[in-house]
Amino acid sequence: MKSVFPDWGNIPCDVLCCIASKTHPSVQDFVRMGAVCRSWQNSLKHLKPKFPICLMLTETSEDDNDNRRCFVTASEEKVMEFGLSEIRNRRCWGTPFGWIATYGLDDQIGLFNPLTKDYLSLPPAGHNLKTDDSQSGLDFIYKVFLSSTPTSPDCIVMVIYSETNKLAFAKPGDQQWTSIESPEYISDVTYFNRQFFVVKFTGDLLICQGLEGSSPKAIEFASRPTQLNPLNPKYIVDLGGHLCMISRYIREYEYCNEDGELEIESLYQTDQFKMAKLDMHTRNWEIVLSLGDRSLFLGTCCTFSVLAADYLACTSNCIYFTEERSDLYNEIYGGGFDTGIFCCDNKEILRLPDGDDELYLSKITPPLWIHPTNSH
Repeated sequence: MKSVFPDWGNIPCDVLCCIASKTHPSVQDFVRMGAVCRSWQNSLKHLKPKFPICLMLTETSEDDNDNRRCFVTASEEKVMEFGLSEIRNRRCWGTPFGWIATYGLDDQIGLFNPLTKDYLSLPPAGHNLKTDDSQSGLDFIYKVFLSSTPTSPDCIVMVIYSETNKLAFAKPGDQQWTSIESPEYISDVTYFNRQFFVVKFTGDLLICQGLEGSSPKAIEFASRPTQLNPLNPKYIVDLGGHLCMISRYIREYEYCNEDGELEIESLYQTDQFKMAKLDMHTRNWEIVLSLGDRSLFLGTCCTFSVLAADYLACTSNCIYFTEERSDLYNEIYGGGFDTGIFCCDNKEILRLPDGDDELYLSKITPPLWIHPTNSH
C-alpha cells in the first residue's frame, strides 16, 4: 500500500491561526512554525506570540561593554537574551504591561520596553521629590507602580520614595511629580475598581482621593488585619476581583554553598506568606488560605496576579517573589538571594536559582518579574 503523507503546507489559514491561538505557542514555537513553509509564515505573520511571565536577571558582568540581560521562566528556561544598555546601572522595577520602570543616579526616571526599545520619560526625581542634595543613592525610590500600560492616556505612575516611604504620582508627559498627603512608611500601592489603594508597613489600608485636584491625599479606608503581623512587609493586590493584603514573613538564615560549606553567616530570606481578603462593604478582613486558580507576583515589581492557565510556566496557587528591600541586601553580594516560589498548598518554598548563579545577585537591581510584550 502506498503511504500517504499529509500536506501540512495547505492547512487553511484560519485553521492554522486558530490552532496557534488556542495552544499558547511560545516565541520559539512561533519561529519553528514560521519555518515550516512560506504559507505558514504568511498565515502567522499577523499573530503575536504570547510571552510567558519572565524573571529578568541581573547584568551579566561588571564589564561596561557587556549589556546582556537574560529573561527566564520560573522553571529557569531561557526565553530570550539581548543587550539592554539603556538600563545598565539603573534601578529597575517590573510590570505586567511589558514595561520596566527605571531610575538612575542622574535622577532620571522613565519607562522602558525591553522588546521594542521604546522609552517614555517621567519627571526627574529633582522635580518635587528630592528636597536637598543629601537624598542620593539608587534606594531613594523604593517602588514604582503603573495603573495601566503607559501608552494609555489614563496611565498614572505612583512612586514610593525617600527614606520615610512617601507617596507621589505623575503621568507620562508631566513636568513634575505631585506629592500625595499621606502617612509615612508606605509599603505598596494598587489600582482596584478605578481607585488607588495604599498599604502601610503596619497593614493599615488607605485610599487616594483628589488626584485631579490641587490637594491629593490618602486617607484611612480600613484598619489593619489583626490576623497579620504588623511588623512584616505588606503588599496589596487585586486578586481576581477581591482586594487582598499579603504579609511576607522574613527571617535570618545561614547561607551554605553547593558543597554545604558556610558562605554567609547572616542572610535574610522569606519564610512564608499569609493573606487576608477585604470585605468592601463591612471593611473587615478575612484570612485567605488559597489563591485558587491564580498566580501572584511581588517584590521588585508592581504586585499583580494572573489566571495561571493563561500563561506558560505559571502554576496556580503559587506566589512568585523577588527581593526588594535594599536595607536587607548582603553587604558583599547585594540582593537576589531571596528569590523563589511559595506554594500555598504545602507552604513549601522553591528557592531560585537551583544552584549558584551570579546572575541572580546585584547591588543595583536584583531579578524582577515582568510580562514582556512587543506592543507599543
